[in-house]
Amino acid sequence: MGRLLVPHTELIPPTNETPSLLVGTDGIWETRSPDGVEFGKDRLREVIRDHRDAPSQQIADAITAALLDYRGDGHQDDDITFVLVKLV
Repeated sequence: MGRLLVPHTELIPPTNETPSLLVGTDGIWETRSPDGVEFGKDRLREVIRDHRDAPSQQIADAITAALLDYRGDGHQDDDITFVLVKLV
């Protein structure tokens, strides 16, 4: 009872890093610059990596600021929803 047998992979991060988990909609990495270039997953990883020692809220704020800056005055075509969890 209460057991779900689902195949999974266990990930063990390096001991000097605090693991983070971001779950979000594709509107994050599909946000486009005024020139039509997508923000992309690499830029998202870079923002998270650059703020990895900060609390979750500061990382979330950095992601939001990076997306707004990248988009400029352009229209947001898709929703942006995400949850960021730092495991301590």
